Amino acid sequence: MRRFGQRVGIRPECLAEYKRQHEAIWPEIAAAIHAAGIRNYSIFVCGAQLFGYFEYEGPDEEYAARMERLASAPRM
Repeated sequence: MRRFGQRVGIRPECLAEYKRQHEAIWPEIAAAIHAAGIRNYSIFVCGAQLFGYFEYEGPDEEYAARMERLASAPRM
């Protein structure tokens, strides 16, 4: 298992819309995340920063291809 963290800035005027759009996850997105081998995915809001954390379970040599497939998933 590999663990990943990412910090991303968000403009304060966009935070409310971000939260509104992320209140519930679409089933297709949840399935794509799971198929990519991502587990324990969380996003935390701290001021104007987002911190994302997830664990990847899968072969290291497949990680890049799985993330590309995830990025191209419908509704992503």
